[in-house]
Amino acid sequence: MPSFRIIPVLDILDSIAVHAKKGERAKYQPMNLKLIRSTNPIEIVEYLKSVCKFEEFYLADLDAITKLKPNFEILLKILDIPDVRVMIDPGIRNKGDLLKHKVFTESSIFYIFIIKHYEINMSSIII
Repeated sequence: MPSFRIIPVLDILDSIAVHAKKGERAKYQPMNLKLIRSTNPIEIVEYLKSVCKFEEFYLADLDAITKLKPNFEILLKILDIPDVRVMIDPGIRNKGDLLKHKVFTESSIFYIFIIKHYEINMSSIII
Protein backbone atom coordinates (compact mmCIF):
# COMPACT_ATOMS: atom_id res chain seq x y z
CA MET A 1 0.00 0.00 0.00
CA PRO A 2 1.48 3.40 -0.98
CA SER A 3 2.23 5.78 1.84
CA PHE A 4 0.77 9.26 1.98
CA ARG A 5 1.10 12.39 4.07
CA ILE A 6 -1.56 14.59 5.55
CA ILE A 7 -0.53 18.22 5.20
CA PRO A 8 -2.59 20.80 7.08
CA VAL A 9 -3.57 23.83 5.03
CA LEU A 10 -3.90 27.31 6.48
CA ASP A 11 -5.43 30.15 4.52
CA ILE A 12 -4.37 33.52 5.91
CA LEU A 13 -6.57 36.53 5.22
CA ASP A 14 -6.41 39.84 7.10
CA SER A 15 -3.52 38.23 9.03
CA ILE A 16 -5.74 35.52 10.58
CA ALA A 17 -6.48 31.90 9.71
CA VAL A 18 -9.77 31.64 7.84
CA HIS A 19 -12.09 28.87 6.76
CA ALA A 20 -12.02 28.99 2.98
CA LYS A 21 -14.97 27.70 0.99
CA LYS A 22 -15.27 27.42 -2.78
CA GLY A 23 -12.81 30.24 -3.42
CA GLU A 24 -15.40 32.85 -2.45
CA ARG A 25 -13.00 35.04 -0.47
CA ALA A 26 -15.63 37.61 0.48
CA LYS A 27 -17.41 34.87 2.44
CA TYR A 28 -14.38 33.50 4.28
CA GLN A 29 -14.87 33.44 8.04
CA PRO A 30 -12.27 33.30 10.84
CA MET A 31 -11.14 29.74 11.57
CA ASN A 32 -13.27 28.13 14.26
CA LEU A 33 -11.39 25.07 15.49
CA LYS A 34 -12.61 22.92 18.33
CA LEU A 35 -9.02 21.92 19.18
CA ILE A 36 -7.62 25.42 19.62
CA ARG A 37 -9.52 28.65 20.19
CA SER A 38 -7.32 30.89 18.08
CA THR A 39 -7.24 32.39 14.62
CA ASN A 40 -3.55 33.24 14.96
CA PRO A 41 -1.73 31.23 12.25
CA ILE A 42 1.43 30.98 14.36
CA GLU A 43 -0.44 29.57 17.35
CA ILE A 44 -2.31 27.11 15.12
CA VAL A 45 0.89 25.79 13.52
CA GLU A 46 2.58 25.52 16.94
CA TYR A 47 -0.43 23.62 18.31
CA LEU A 48 -0.68 21.25 15.36
CA LYS A 49 3.04 20.56 15.59
CA SER A 50 3.18 19.96 19.34
CA VAL A 51 -0.13 18.16 19.92
CA CYS A 52 -0.88 16.52 16.56
CA LYS A 53 2.78 16.02 15.54
CA PHE A 54 2.42 17.64 12.11
CA GLU A 55 5.73 18.84 10.68
CA GLU A 56 4.65 20.00 7.24
CA PHE A 57 2.20 22.75 6.38
CA TYR A 58 0.78 24.49 3.33
CA LEU A 59 0.15 28.20 3.83
CA ALA A 60 -1.81 30.35 1.40
CA ASP A 61 -1.17 34.05 2.04
CA LEU A 62 -4.45 35.35 0.66
CA ASP A 63 -3.46 38.91 1.57
CA ALA A 64 -0.50 38.65 -0.80
CA ILE A 65 -2.50 36.74 -3.43
CA THR A 66 -5.19 39.44 -3.52
CA LYS A 67 -2.47 42.13 -3.76
CA LEU A 68 -2.97 43.41 -0.28
CA LYS A 69 -0.15 43.56 2.24
CA PRO A 70 1.77 40.23 2.39
CA ASN A 71 2.03 38.62 5.82
CA PHE A 72 5.85 38.56 5.92
CA GLU A 73 6.05 38.81 9.72
CA ILE A 74 3.65 35.91 10.31
CA LEU A 75 5.28 33.72 7.66
CA LEU A 76 8.78 34.38 9.00
CA LYS A 77 7.68 33.49 12.54
CA ILE A 78 6.19 30.23 11.29
CA LEU A 79 9.40 29.47 9.39
CA ASP A 80 11.29 29.97 12.68
CA ILE A 81 9.38 27.14 14.38
CA PRO A 82 11.90 24.28 14.73
CA ASP A 83 11.42 21.15 12.61
CA VAL A 84 8.57 22.60 10.56
CA ARG A 85 8.57 22.46 6.77
CA VAL A 86 6.37 24.93 4.96
CA MET A 87 5.00 25.28 1.46
CA ILE A 88 3.92 28.85 0.85
CA ASP A 89 1.68 30.29 -1.84
CA PRO A 90 2.51 33.99 -1.63
CA GLY A 91 0.72 35.00 -4.83
CA ILE A 92 3.77 35.22 -7.05
CA ARG A 93 2.73 36.36 -10.51
CA ASN A 94 5.92 37.78 -11.94
CA LYS A 95 9.65 38.22 -11.38
CA GLY A 96 9.10 41.34 -9.25
CA ASP A 97 6.84 39.40 -6.86
CA LEU A 98 9.44 36.65 -6.68
CA LEU A 99 12.16 39.15 -5.78
CA LYS A 100 10.01 40.52 -2.93
CA HIS A 101 9.61 36.99 -1.54
CA LYS A 102 13.23 35.85 -1.86
CA VAL A 103 13.48 35.67 1.93
CA PHE A 104 11.32 32.52 1.87
CA THR A 105 13.21 30.55 -0.77
CA GLU A 106 15.74 29.05 1.64
CA SER A 107 13.19 27.24 3.79
CA SER A 108 10.03 26.85 1.78
CA ILE A 109 8.73 25.55 -1.49
CA PHE A 110 7.20 27.83 -4.09
CA TYR A 111 5.18 26.89 -7.10
CA ILE A 112 7.99 25.43 -9.13
CA PHE A 113 6.28 26.15 -12.43
CA ILE A 114 6.45 29.87 -11.71
CA ILE A 115 10.16 29.81 -10.97
CA LYS A 116 10.79 27.58 -13.99
CA HIS A 117 8.62 29.81 -16.18
CA TYR A 118 10.78 32.81 -15.39
CA GLU A 119 13.95 30.67 -15.53
CA ILE A 120 15.24 32.38 -12.43
CA ASN A 121 18.31 31.13 -10.65
CA MET A 122 17.46 32.04 -7.05
CA SER A 123 21.12 32.03 -5.98
CA SER A 124 21.82 34.84 -8.46
CA ILE A 125 19.13 37.17 -7.13
CA ILE A 126 20.49 39.98 -5.02
CA ILE A 127 18.11 42.27 -3.20
